[in-house]
Amino acid sequence: NNVKGLYIDYGYPYAKVEREAIKHLGIDMLPYEDHSYLTDIQKEGENLWGEIFPGRNWILSIIASKYIKSRGEIWMAAIGGEVKELWGDKSEYYFTNASRILSNQLNKSIRVTTPFKNFTKGQLVEWYIQQGLSVDLLKKTVSCHYITEYNQVPCGECMGCAHRFVGMSYNNIIETHEKDVKAFTKKLYTKEINNSLSEFSPQRLKEIKSAIE
Repeated sequence: NNVKGLYIDYGYPYAKVEREAIKHLGIDMLPYEDHSYLTDIQKEGENLWGEIFPGRNWILSIIASKYIKSRGEIWMAAIGGEVKELWGDKSEYYFTNASRILSNQLNKSIRVTTPFKNFTKGQLVEWYIQQGLSVDLLKKTVSCHYITEYNQVPCGECMGCAHRFVGMSYNNIIETHEKDVKAFTKKLYTKEINNSLSEFSPQRLKEIKSAIE
């Protein structure tokens, strides 16, 4: 009950595009949060790890916590294969400790979690379709890290495009890209597919293979 979206601009170049997407999706939103001054941190993260904002979910959790009056949940969108036991700010360790720290410091009952931790990207899209929701509306979302205008064709050569391509292809949804997203996705994941000790779940590997074959 009473679920609302919160958009936090933390300085990424595609913030304007995402805000435009929100208008087209008609999501019930809390007030816009402008934290674009964090752009230097995200650039530092990109230089070190590529397309990664260090500690992003912790920062987002702190900002979101002010909207909880006495008790509530902060939902992240981490999905299956991203939620590890210990490492990073998408881990079980993070969710447990972020909940505890925020609750203790703010004297509120706060739970930081992800409702989709058992879903791969393909399963998440599949679940969405099974709810009878609009595929046309789904296509109005954006994932590309490098487009600068909402109606611009996605690049096809970033992690956002690759992840989306796998999830959509698994559900027979075809989208247009500027470059060959299938070739990029194959290049991105070939090493993981051939790794017998891969951390990817069998379902995620199945979806990737289905998309690139």
